[in-house]
Amino acid sequence: MNSDLLIGLIAEGKHLGGKYVYYRNLTGALAERQAPFVEIRHRPVPRFSPQRVASYVLGRLAGDRRARMVDFELNAKARELNRLRTRPTVFHTQHPFASVTIARSALRDTPIVQTVHSFWLIECQALGLAADDELLRKYRAIQDEALERTDLFITLNRLQSRRLAEYGVEPGRIVQIPNAVDPDALLAASRPFHHEPGYVVVASRLSPEKGTEVAIEAIAAIPPQERPHLLILGEGPAGKALVDLALYLKLEDHVRFLGVRDHDETIGIMRGAELVLCPSVPYHGIEDSAPLTILEAMAVGTPVAASRVGGIPEYVEDGVTGYLFEPGDGSALATIIREHRQRDGERRRQMAEDCRAAMARCFEHWTDEILDAYRSVLPAARRTSAADALPSCRPSL
Repeated sequence: MNSDLLIGLIAEGKHLGGKYVYYRNLTGALAERQAPFVEIRHRPVPRFSPQRVASYVLGRLAGDRRARMVDFELNAKARELNRLRTRPTVFHTQHPFASVTIARSALRDTPIVQTVHSFWLIECQALGLAADDELLRKYRAIQDEALERTDLFITLNRLQSRRLAEYGVEPGRIVQIPNAVDPDALLAASRPFHHEPGYVVVASRLSPEKGTEVAIEAIAAIPPQERPHLLILGEGPAGKALVDLALYLKLEDHVRFLGVRDHDETIGIMRGAELVLCPSVPYHGIEDSAPLTILEAMAVGTPVAASRVGGIPEYVEDGVTGYLFEPGDGSALATIIREHRQRDGERRRQMAEDCRAAMARCFEHWTDEILDAYRSVLPAARRTSAADALPSCRPSL
C-alpha cells in the first residue's frame, strides 16, 4: 500500500446502530489490506470548563443558548484536531458534525470523505424540533456547511444519491458504494441460540420508521396452527406500544420481546431463523437506507422479507435472496411467511446459498472501492503516486 496515503478515521463510539457496525467493518477491512489509518477519538469536554461556562452564559443572554453550545462543542473538537501529531492525507467521517469539525480546524485543507447513512436533519424534524427552533436552525447551518466543505460523499444507494443532488451536491462529489459485510467473519463470530425451530426475527431499534407493528399484525393474520414464533430484538420509543399491540392481538404465546442482545448473539439468532423481517415504513420523511440487519441476515444464509422502501429494494432480489412487499401491508407479509415455510427444503437451501453468495460478491470489492474513493480526493501529486496501488472508482449517478 502506498505510503502517501494516511486515512484519518473519526472514531465511532460503540453502540448498537449501523454506523458503529460500518465503522468496525471498515477498520477491519483496512487493517486486513494493510492500509495505513489512524483512529481519532475526541475526549469529552469538561462539564464546567471556563469556555463551556462562558458559552452557556453568553447564550443565555443572547437567547440562543443551545445553538452556542453546539458551536462550542464543534470548536473544542476542532482545537483537538489542531494538536494531532500526525496529519492524515484524507479524513473519513460518518456525520456532518465531524466534517464541520475538520473544516473548522487547522487541517481544513485536508480532503474529507463522508459516508451518508441517513439524513440526520430530517430525523431531527421527525423527532419534533419546530421549524423556528434555534437548535434546528443551527443544525441546518451545520448541514449546509458540511455539504459545502465535504470533498466526496459515499452513498449506500440511489435514494441517497438523488437526495444529495437535490441538496445541490454536484454528481462529481458523489460516489455510490453499496454497503457490505464479511460473511466469513459473521459466521465465525455468531453464537449459537437455543430455541425451538421455526421462528422469524425482527432485529432493529423499536422506533416508528422500523414498522415492527406490521410484523406483529402479520403474525396475527396467520392461522394459529401455522404461526411461527416472532422474536423481536431491540429497544426504543415504540417498545411499550408494540408490547401492548401483541397483548391486544392475543399473541403473547407467539411474540417474544428479547430486548437488546450483543452483536454476535444477534447474528446467531438471525442465523437460526427461517426469515428475518424488515417491515420498515416511511415516517415523516425518514426512509431506511440500507439496514445492516438485511445484509447480515443474508450473509449467514437467512433470507429476508422486507418492504419496498428507501434503499432496501437495491439489496434484496425478490424470490432469490428474499421477498419484497409494500410498506405497511401486514397481509402481504403474512402470505410471504406462510409460503416460505411451505417451500420444500431444497428450494430453501438454494435461497440460503444465494444469500451467502450475493453478500460474498458484494464484500469482495468493497474495500477496493472505499480505498479508491480516498485516492480520488487526494491532491494531484499524491493521487498519481497512489494510482498503482488502488483500482478506479465506479461512477455514481
